[in-house]
Amino acid sequence: MKITVCDLEPAVSLAHHFRPSVEACPNQANVSFAVGDFFKPKTIPKAELYVLSHVLHDWSEDKVDLILSNVYRCLPSGGGLLICERILNEDKRGPLPSLIFSLLMLVSTGGKERSAPEFKHLLEKHGFVDVQAKRVYFTQDAIFCRKM
Repeated sequence: MKITVCDLEPAVSLAHHFRPSVEACPNQANVSFAVGDFFKPKTIPKAELYVLSHVLHDWSEDKVDLILSNVYRCLPSGGGLLICERILNEDKRGPLPSLIFSLLMLVSTGGKERSAPEFKHLLEKHGFVDVQAKRVYFTQDAIFCRKM
């Protein structure tokens, strides 16, 4: 497997400080870093799987729509998207850490945490299928979907 970590230039420029030694990670040649911006699809490296971790909750709905549209455009047919975010209960009354994060995001960036049905609706709106949400109960949960 080849892995490309895509982030903005300031993050990529620091990536070499966090690489393990070759002895600790003999397959590190399979991991590369690329400068890219999910708001600009021409800068996103091609991949069969994209992982967005703690990204969507930071942005307003129009920015989330732009990110998801760009990822969808870059994915090949059958490719997948894994989203690592906190998932609210369907009644939006918990879990407490997710509610606190949602309040912080709303106040600071206009973003928010979402329930599993909200993620499903959001992703299907952008053409994704087979949306599956799983609670992990640690710092983030997981939502997986794919492009038909």
